[in-house]
Order: sequence, then C-alpha cells, then structure tokens
Amino acid sequence: MDGLPLTSRESARPASGGLPPVAVDTEKRRVHVLEMELPLRGESGPLVPRPERFTHFTLDRRTAELLEKLATAIRLREPCLLEGETSTSKTSSIEYLASVTGTPVSRLNLSGQTDTSELIGRYVPNDGRLEASFGALLSDAGQLTEASRAIVERARRQGRGLSLLESQKVAAAEGIDVPEWRWQDGVVPVAMREGRWLILDELNLGEPQVLERLNPVLERPPSLVLTEGDGRVLGAGGEPVHEGFRVFATMNPAEYAGRSPLSPAYKDRFTAYKYVSPPSEAEYAEMLALLVYGEQPAFSLHGQAYGGQRVAPLFGRLARVGGVRGFLPKLAKLHATLEGLARRREIGRDGRERIAFTRRTLIELLGYVERVEVVDRRTEETRSFEDSPKELLQRALRYFYLDRIAGEEDLRKVEDQLDAIGISERQWLHDLASPPESAGPQIVPNVAGGTILLTPRRELAGYRVGEALRLRDDAPAQLRNALGGGTRFTVAGSSPDGRLVVRIGDGACFKETPERIGEWFRKVPAGA
Repeated sequence: MDGLPLTSRESARPASGGLPPVAVDTEKRRVHVLEMELPLRGESGPLVPRPERFTHFTLDRRTAELLEKLATAIRLREPCLLEGETSTSKTSSIEYLASVTGTPVSRLNLSGQTDTSELIGRYVPNDGRLEASFGALLSDAGQLTEASRAIVERARRQGRGLSLLESQKVAAAEGIDVPEWRWQDGVVPVAMREGRWLILDELNLGEPQVLERLNPVLERPPSLVLTEGDGRVLGAGGEPVHEGFRVFATMNPAEYAGRSPLSPAYKDRFTAYKYVSPPSEAEYAEMLALLVYGEQPAFSLHGQAYGGQRVAPLFGRLARVGGVRGFLPKLAKLHATLEGLARRREIGRDGRERIAFTRRTLIELLGYVERVEVVDRRTEETRSFEDSPKELLQRALRYFYLDRIAGEEDLRKVEDQLDAIGISERQWLHDLASPPESAGPQIVPNVAGGTILLTPRRELAGYRVGEALRLRDDAPAQLRNALGGGTRFTVAGSSPDGRLVVRIGDGACFKETPERIGEWFRKVPAGA
C-alpha cells in the first residue's frame, strides 16, 4: 500500500489499530500529543510553519517521546532546552508542534557575533535608508572608527545594546547624519507581546554576557525590562506577557567546534531539558518506509499502541520498482554505520569538523533517485529509476556518500561497508528485478486541494466522472483497513499519467489504473 487518506489538519485513520501519536480535534480545539493535551491555537500566516515542511517527519517512538516532552513543557510554561547531535530533529520537532497547533514562531540562530540588540532591541534611524546603513556598520566592527568600536565593544562586554546617546555618538563618528531616532523592539519582546514561540538555536554559540540578559525571560512568570530603550516593563506588573509565549533553545554538544559549555546555573534555568540522541538504524529504516511507502511506524508507549497510520509518500514513485522495500533497510544500515564511524572519528579525523551524515542526506538521496535521468549520448535515450534502478542507486550512493570521503584509508573503510551490505559497485547482491508490491491503490492528497491536475475527459476507460463505486466483497482485508472502512467511492477524474482518480469522501483520494480499480471495486447501479 502506497499511502492512506490525508485530511486537511486531521491525523490519518490508523491501519493497524493504534492511536495516532499526534491527533488534532478541531471541534474541541485541542491537540493530543500521546497523553498530553495542548490547545489548538489555529493561527495561520508566514510565522506558522507550513505542514508541507513535515512530509518526511517520522512519528517513531523516540520522536513521539520528544514531542511529549515538549508538550509537557508547553503545558507547564517551562523554558525547554534540547541538546544533541546535528540534525536530530531538535528544532524541527518544536516547529512541527507549532505547525500542528497553529502557533507563530520566532527563530534566532545565535553565534559569537550575536549581540543583545538583536534579542532585546535597539535605537535605529527613523529612516529606512539610514537604518540599513547604520545596521550594516554595526554588523561589521572592523569598518568602524576606533572611537566607535570602543563604544560598541564596551556595551557588548556589559551584555547590553547601545543607548540612544551611544547610538548618536557612533553615527556622528561615522559621518551618518540622523535627524530622528526610534526604538525598535528585538525578537524577544515581540515574541512576549504577541505570544510567539521563541526558538534560540545554537545556544552555546552565544556569548555568556548576551545569554545572561535573558535570565528574567526564563523565569516563571517571564518578565523583561527594556533598560536599553524607554524602560518599558513586560510582565512583573507592566505590559502583560501573552499567555502563549514560550521559550525553547537547542544546542550541539560542547565538543562541536566553537561551542562553549554552558554554566550549570544557566543550564538549570531551562527547567525542561532533554538530550536528543541520534536516530538508530531501525529509525532510519522507518523514515525511509515513510518516504517511499507512506507508512508511519507502530509502537507501544505508556501501555498504549500508537502509530501505523498511512499517509501520502513523498517519493511514492520509487515503490513502483520491485525490490525497493528490501533495499531500504540496507540503505539505513549503511547510513547508520557511516554516521557512527564519523561520530567516533574513525573516518574524517583529519578534518577540522567531522563528516555529517544526517536525515537530510537520506531525503536528498531518494529525491535524487526519483528525479535524475541519465542520457545516452549515442541514442539520446533517457534512463530513469524505473529503467535502470541499480545504476541510479549506485550513482546516488557515490554522489551522497563516497564523494564526501577524503583519503584512501577512509574511502576503503566506506567501500568495505558497502561490500559487507552487498550494495557496492564491485559486489552488488540486492535483487531489484522482482515485481513491485501491489497491496492497494496509491493514495494522494485531496483533489480539491489542487495537488493533482485532472484531465477534463468525461469518458475514462469505461468509467464516468461522478460514477459511484463500492468496494468488492472479496477485496483484500489490508485494502479495507487502508481505506479506513469506507464503502462508497466516487470517480473524480484522471491524473496526468492516465490513472483514475477516485475520491474517498471529502478528505482524500487515490489513483490507480482502471484494471486495478476493476479488481477491487464494482460500479454502483444508478439509483442504488
């Protein structure tokens, strides 16, 4: 089965009987995250992460536990810190919950160059052109005069932004005539006032004196005095802080280049903390099954069965080739093995930073295989994955793994892993010639959502647009479960590749060849 129906903001109905790990109840305006409940804020706009960003988001047990941790921190209004290796879904898990709940997010990547003014605010010229010029100067202290640089560095050491008088002195020293100034709030007071979730990425790249300025924001309840500006107070009896405001932070372990250990006292201010470990081989395999077959993993937690939902796969075209399902665990094994070798510096130890093999690598690899076509220079014929699956997979393995390796010794280690798994160019043992699985129709998002272009033809190989279908009595049980127990279906049209598009209620549809439709469904007589 290539997928299951998708509804607009609802979870798909489980095929295996488990509850959805994350479920949206639009009527009661709530979101369930395992056994934790959050309010459904339901906002939209550019600051609310779009659902399309999370088509690869695998709700395995580890991710579900992380989401429940985040949901608990949100309920308790605790600042939450996630620490772990790069690309372990720290930030994306926060943004996923923001997308599901409809909550706007402000995200700031910290670095050694981040100053307090980015967080709290600063005085800027009340003129767009002058503001841009002044901001460009402050962002590169090397181009400032010695007097201006001294003013900026003194404020930085003190963990604050420039006062109005200091801003005026710097502008005058740099020859910028500013007739009028105004205070511009930074990302923190805006988030506090509007109820955004504030994400501070790479927390341990920020300077300690800058981070200390956020101490009152990390308290419960949060507060902030804009001492650099007009002295306004947010919280603590001043301007109210929006009840939806929350603070999250993420960071890599201190051994990553450029990171500094946080003081225990500062780290303790994040009363909700979780170390996020890298995915296991099994979790990589589950993600690949989601990407190609639309299968969310099933698991048990707190004595309850979760998961097993089916959704529209991101790379469903790959499922048309036989042997792909058996190849995915081998790819997961290779990826997990190389990620471990790189983390332990058994490969790439001569580089300044270790080689990164992440989820993004796997997603890009599958996208490469699905999209790339090879052109024969003599015949000008093109070969896609369906034509030459082994060739395209070997090309992809070289492109995303072997080409990242420098040094003969490291390259030999990676090639040995490919040999051992049986997917190397010199030792390919995987069978890709078997027929593809055909457990049911390919599910695609709602036609009404504009994701499929239907042809205008009324005659569709013996079917008519609007014609009612019913699942045959002898249809496979797996197919019945996949379609959520539905009994009546409607022919909606045909897709550009010539397959029928059949609607499942209002929430989703699937597409399949007329021959396969005839195997699983029968037409409903007029008036029945």
